[in-house]
Amino acid sequence: MNRKEIYRILGFFAFGSLLILTDINLNVNASQLNIMPDWIGYILIFYGLHLIKEENAVLKILTVILGAISLVLWTLKLLAIPFVNPLFSFVQMCLKLYYDFRYFTFLAEWTQTNGSERGAQLITVRNITLASTVFFYVLGQFVPRDTSMAFPAALIGLFMLIIAIYAVWLLFKIRSDFAEQ
Repeated sequence: MNRKEIYRILGFFAFGSLLILTDINLNVNASQLNIMPDWIGYILIFYGLHLIKEENAVLKILTVILGAISLVLWTLKLLAIPFVNPLFSFVQMCLKLYYDFRYFTFLAEWTQTNGSERGAQLITVRNITLASTVFFYVLGQFVPRDTSMAFPAALIGLFMLIIAIYAVWLLFKIRSDFAEQ
């Protein structure tokens, strides 16, 4: 695979990750609608995975599943149809954790195989993302939702936003490493 193809594929991963890791919400039909939908990000990542000739069937399947879940939930919000199911949320979070583990591990190995020296940074992003997601979920499920927890929750949310920005920046940086010179 030449540098131009790697650069192009990393563009799909970087832009897909940008859509998945960031949420910009607009109030529509008395609910918040993400105007940067995750499902489009999953489509971009799936297409990038499709362009790579290596075997990555599990990651492709997880991408399709999470993309479909995201599309359904996004459509429900668009139509103002309430959907709250703690068990479904838990299963979705577990799938997302496993997906993040597989995705960042795959990216780290694939970029290192193709000559990038930033794979270890992707592994660090993976580990911090997984730990903060679990911590934020546990905090949201088991800690009382009174005003005393608003500040710590906001700090954790800010920390997760910083990690998301760093992850996307890192993917674009790795992509720029493969730009033709």
